[in-house]
Amino acid sequence: MTIRPNVNMTAAEVQAVTPKPDSETQTSVITKAIMDAFTTLKPADDAAQDAATEAAGVRERVMGDMAALSAAEDWLADHITDAAKAAVEQWKGAHNLVSASLAQFAVELRRAMHPSAREYVVEAFEDSRELWEQSAQTDGHPLRKAFAKRYHMVAGSKGVLQAHIDADMPAPKAGTPDKRIATDHGDASDPYAIAGAKQSADKADPKAAARVIAKLVKAIEAIKAEFPVGELDEILLLAEDLDADTFAKAKAKAAIEAAKAAKAQERVAKARTVLSTPAAPKGKAAAIENALDDLTGE
Repeated sequence: MTIRPNVNMTAAEVQAVTPKPDSETQTSVITKAIMDAFTTLKPADDAAQDAATEAAGVRERVMGDMAALSAAEDWLADHITDAAKAAVEQWKGAHNLVSASLAQFAVELRRAMHPSAREYVVEAFEDSRELWEQSAQTDGHPLRKAFAKRYHMVAGSKGVLQAHIDADMPAPKAGTPDKRIATDHGDASDPYAIAGAKQSADKADPKAAARVIAKLVKAIEAIKAEFPVGELDEILLLAEDLDADTFAKAKAKAAIEAAKAAKAQERVAKARTVLSTPAAPKGKAAAIENALDDLTGE
């Protein structure tokens, strides 16, 4: 008896038997792996639990495992990014929440699995332990100045793994700020080089400046609670209005003014060059020279 195909399949049944594109298949595989990592970590917003998990090295072990899996399966960067987003949404749907620590861990996992960083994950964490212990024995050590925790030095937004990702990124166009932490994997593997790059980047980052002000506000509020000095209220009123947008606008304005000043100086230099030629009449040259002195405030 001939078996005829089922022509009355539902939409779900059709989708189940329809071959999926490789990109969709890989993204689904990565999403499941990330969900398993979430389950292993059991992330929570409770600071004590997160600290205990970090102390036990669970995050580092999971990141190492995921990096190795990414390398073995040759996962692509775009698929990893899509899967990280999908995993967070799936977790939210299943648990009706997404803790701050889980959302952050998803970003850190994405860095660890990235093709440019995954081969360095285990070594980076291993090297960080000895370097961090050494830094504890020295006051004002550059690693502890740049990073609040050893884990951040490796997995943070301006840490070693992100530096390896940046190392394979193309240089920005002329006139565009270069925000890469490192431009080659040698520097990316050196936490001291990364610490220096991070501190330089933080100085130029409006958000970093705003975070410093926010910490200052909390410190002043604590002081005011003990010492109710009226002048502290004035400082708080000023500080509370200083956000990242304010700093960004001020920086942009300063850059424009610096560019204008540079152009003015360039025009003055060109004029002085013209005056230095023998063809310029003596009386006219003196008059122009005096005018230039007035412009430059000499």
